Amino acid sequence: HISHEEKMARKKRSAPAAATSATATSSAVRRRRNASNAIVAPGGGTNTDVLNLSRNLDMSADAVQAMLHCGGAGVRTSRRSAAAAAAASGTNNASSAVMSTAWSDFMSEEGMGGATAGGSASEPATKRTKQDNDTSSNTTTSQKDSTSTATVFVKHTYELPISPKMRNPKSKSKNDSSSSYTPPGLLAQTGTLDAAVVGRLAKRPAGRGVHDLEEPTLLFPTTIFTPKIKIALIATSSSSCHSIAVDIHGTPYGWGRNECKQLGTITANASGVPTASSSNSAGSASSGSGILIADIAVPTKLEGPWNISKNVIVGAAVGKSHSILVADNGLAYAAGMNKRGECGVNSSVDEVHHFRKCFLVGGTSGGEGKKADDGAKAVQVSCGENFSVILSSQGHLYSAGSAEFGQLGNGETGEYFVTASKIAFANSTKFERRAIFVQSAADAEGGLVTDSKDSAKMIPLPDSADIAIGSISCGKNHTIAVEAPIKESPGQSASSRVFSWGCGGYGCLGHNVQADEYTPRLISALRGPLFASNTPVRAAAGAQCSMILTKNGHVYYWGKHRQGTEATMRPTLIDALANNMHVVTAFSAGSQTVFCSTKNAVTVSWGQGTHGELGYGLGKAKSSAKPQFVEKLDKCLVSDVACGYGHTLFLIRDEDEEDKNALKKMKKLETDDVAAFMAEVAGRKFAAGAGDDDGDGGGGKKRGKGKK
Repeated sequence: HISHEEKMARKKRSAPAAATSATATSSAVRRRRNASNAIVAPGGGTNTDVLNLSRNLDMSADAVQAMLHCGGAGVRTSRRSAAAAAAASGTNNASSAVMSTAWSDFMSEEGMGGATAGGSASEPATKRTKQDNDTSSNTTTSQKDSTSTATVFVKHTYELPISPKMRNPKSKSKNDSSSSYTPPGLLAQTGTLDAAVVGRLAKRPAGRGVHDLEEPTLLFPTTIFTPKIKIALIATSSSSCHSIAVDIHGTPYGWGRNECKQLGTITANASGVPTASSSNSAGSASSGSGILIADIAVPTKLEGPWNISKNVIVGAAVGKSHSILVADNGLAYAAGMNKRGECGVNSSVDEVHHFRKCFLVGGTSGGEGKKADDGAKAVQVSCGENFSVILSSQGHLYSAGSAEFGQLGNGETGEYFVTASKIAFANSTKFERRAIFVQSAADAEGGLVTDSKDSAKMIPLPDSADIAIGSISCGKNHTIAVEAPIKESPGQSASSRVFSWGCGGYGCLGHNVQADEYTPRLISALRGPLFASNTPVRAAAGAQCSMILTKNGHVYYWGKHRQGTEATMRPTLIDALANNMHVVTAFSAGSQTVFCSTKNAVTVSWGQGTHGELGYGLGKAKSSAKPQFVEKLDKCLVSDVACGYGHTLFLIRDEDEEDKNALKKMKKLETDDVAAFMAEVAGRKFAAGAGDDDGDGGGGKKRGKGKK
């Protein structure tokens, strides 16, 4: 018999042990629950999510983890690491830890090989595999053994020198047939020829005239450009209301807005026929040769120092209110607005009224006292709103102009206060070489850096000083650059990297964040096995968007070019073209428009075009959210396209009978058709400097704290 008191005493003695056991059980359950809810994959994926995907896709958990972390770029690994992962998951298939079933099928369709993606099954287990998304360059490609952390850099060489976009008319070499040259053709335009009304609602007339082109129209094919004068190069930009075309003989022509003398000093006679002046004395509102005009109605031959030295023009680019021409001797010439040094003539003068020689100096940012590069020869140029970038024959970058958003790529803006309410920046009045290329710490570690401070840190690439660029394109306040082609060695291939810097609004830099970059930064999303055999080859930038063209004719887009839509924060394939087997050969982006032309004579456009710059035709839509066929260019092979502000230029092939038949259906515009318009333009009152709409005088700008 046990008394009541004894029972109560036993309960008290057993209570702590029971409580301890219950606490231990609860803690174990909590630990298991926390483990299943731990975030282990991008986008907040937990262990539970990984296990569910593993069951649904019939893949191992390790394979699912690898697929999630690669961000759609595929997985590269060696068979040794694959075998280790397979052993850990209890399977005998060495490739199952890397990818299987659906993922391997996708990679196989993309031409990435079999299930291992790191090599064939016959490769030895100790063979090293090339890391396509590593932190090294294609000049010194990084290779790592699966069991070692040491990095070995293998030296590669570029395909140099870099060529101009058009063939040198003075070249006598029969083998001078580089694939980088744009085939010549006929000049066409859609959008208005009246540059004075673009972006200025108060000046827009009520009706439309013959100069308001609603569809692609051949410009003066017999009166200005005779059948023997084909066009080899066209140039305009997203912030530009003027354009330049260069014929096969190296003669430049300019038309459009000229309020800041961006096309040099142009005068007109009583009939409104414009003529360029090379005299430095012609700078007043009128001169002996005619009346100084602010708008040029038709393409007019440009004059400059290259004529005196008997050189020809092989490159051209235009900004908002300035222009730069590149001669065959490697010299560059600039004219127009220079308040921020965008002309690069080593002068602080506000405007350059006649084309003057640009100054290129060597060294990186802050490299004062360094000598200029011996033999630095300009071959390509691109202009933003108020900055410029020149590419030399050795693939070196030179920049001048505004530093407000880091457009110079020298690692700084040099921001300082002029007054309590006015900020200025360390702009550059001459072209200086930029030889530092960086990547984020997260990209350097393969995306494994989780600390936000470390992931935002920028690390110079190991081969930064040796990187050569093959293609450049400037948007309004940013630049995209594609690495020069790399000479492939036996058994190895290398993909050109893509860099971006400047203003990062709407994700136009491709780093999945809205932040300015002050130094050329590697776009990691354009690395990996998907680009191993489909390397980027050319770049095109719009006002706030960017694109690259790959070797196989695919176009990747990011940023934003149309109002009322969401921004694309990282490079995304334009699947409407790629999925329909379209191979793009020419592409461009403007203020709010995008154009792509294919090798099968199909041209599409989308965006917004209030002046008819989309080319859909009179009475047709002025905007399109998706790529839409430009019917007036059907069966016309477009060699090149350039999108401007309020207009679009085309270079259309005219070589065989099929080309001529396609051109017959296109409208034509001759000088007699626009005689009245030319006279009206010549009679307008000239307003010097009217092209600078910012109102900040070029020295500074009121603004809040920067984005970065």
